[in-house]
Amino acid sequence: MYRQFLGACELVVTDKAATLDGVEVLGTRASGLVPILRLLVERWHEDLVDGKAPDGHCCFTVGEIREHLRDERGSAPTEGTVRKRLTRLRQAIPERYKAQARRTLGVDAVVEDVDGFGYRLRPLGLTAHLS
Repeated sequence: MYRQFLGACELVVTDKAATLDGVEVLGTRASGLVPILRLLVERWHEDLVDGKAPDGHCCFTVGEIREHLRDERGSAPTEGTVRKRLTRLRQAIPERYKAQARRTLGVDAVVEDVDGFGYRLRPLGLTAHLS
């Protein structure tokens, strides 16, 4: 199958999975990764609504992500666990996309690590939706 890619990639995130251009990049086995990706998509949407330029999109530190993941009982993963999940998230999306779509993406293609600031959804070349 041949597919020509033009413009932005489309990321769709549900409560349990995520697809990029219709390719499942996070499935039900990635339950610890999906909440982080949902958080980043929510912040990305807020930045768009606020009219921020791409270089002004907000980033989350590991500590901020940890706090957002705190459950109703007050429990949150450790910062080390959040770091591991971020690393897995940033690696899993390009790996699974390449395996299925046969198109190579860089590690920052969806989730960027902005040196000294934290993590964010890539502000250019991507559209994102929560479902």
